[in-house]
Amino acid sequence: MGVLARMSLAQRVGQLFMVGGAASGVGSATVAAVRDRHAGNVILTGRSTLGVTATRRITDGLQALATGSATAGVPLFVATDQEGGNVQVLQGTGFSRMPTALVQGTESTGTLRANARTWGGQLRSAEVDLNLAPVLDTVTQAFAPSNPPIGKYDREYGYTPSTVASHGVAFAQGMLDAGVAVTGKHFPGLGRVTANTDTSSARRRRVAAVHGPVVRARPRSRRRPRGHR
Repeated sequence: MGVLARMSLAQRVGQLFMVGGAASGVGSATVAAVRDRHAGNVILTGRSTLGVTATRRITDGLQALATGSATAGVPLFVATDQEGGNVQVLQGTGFSRMPTALVQGTESTGTLRANARTWGGQLRSAEVDLNLAPVLDTVTQAFAPSNPPIGKYDREYGYTPSTVASHGVAFAQGMLDAGVAVTGKHFPGLGRVTANTDTSSARRRRVAAVHGPVVRARPRSRRRPRGHR
């Protein structure tokens, strides 16, 4: 409560927002959003092959923006999309090349959890707090080629709810073991659409695609002052 008490209303509101910044180097708009608009969270977007060390320099630079006037000194919560396959924002030296979720789903859950722990450790080394994964949409094998956002890119862990659940949980557990928070996405229904909701609009569906709740890792180190979130 002490952290919240010293925040202005604008700073409190800013903690609810996550703004984008290029993973290869954030721009002035992202800097201004944190410095002037008090945004408390940043997502690294696009694709980067800079590797862990250079990415850490970028996240350190972001954290330097979390001043008393910007965020009341509360460190930023830094996120990215590190699913594997076609959706792996951070690559290069120090980051494993992650297979697609469909390939991950062929491994034992124990192996997948161990691999995810390794991948999560790489994110922690780059000072990334949140992985916007795992994908928990279910796509049937017959429909997968017609499903642009998930099936087309093999982002599903399998074609049945049981496989998706067991391997999605194993992936999440591995990330949490490494101290990285996770969020399940994009249910309900993204595995049943015939257009990519990232690029298509004005389409009516009986169900909507939403992100699931963030599951946080245990508090670790200086990054989270007591009482924050």
